Amino acid sequence: MQNYVELPTAEAEALKVFQDLLDQPDQLLLLILGDDEVAAEANDTANFIRSRIGKTGMGMYDMVIFLRVTNPQVILPVLKKMEWHPRVKPSDYDSFVLLSISPFRNVISEGVTKARFMKGRGSMHTAVMTAYANG
Repeated sequence: MQNYVELPTAEAEALKVFQDLLDQPDQLLLLILGDDEVAAEANDTANFIRSRIGKTGMGMYDMVIFLRVTNPQVILPVLKKMEWHPRVKPSDYDSFVLLSISPFRNVISEGVTKARFMKGRGSMHTAVMTAYANG
């Protein structure tokens, strides 16, 4: 399976693609939210990681699908119906650049704000590890 998906901007199509990805129980979803400079930086980081999968022992990314969501409001109704880890608040959704969804249980495990991501790209690793831990 492809490990990078750009969600369509049309609502109906975006929701269908998103639901199809959620229905795959063995995939960890790492959502890259927005179309601003921080989201572009997160997308560049994701592309770098994707280029290194299988080459440098980044095995934790083998089951990750990076999902670029340029219009995050489209999927918010689906996300609101999901289980959110207590430390991740749906009310902070507009400030997130990364959101990880655990495999198997579809729990929203970690939200990385734009400010936190810009302090250190390691927050992407944290989001993935937390999703595995909650999976």
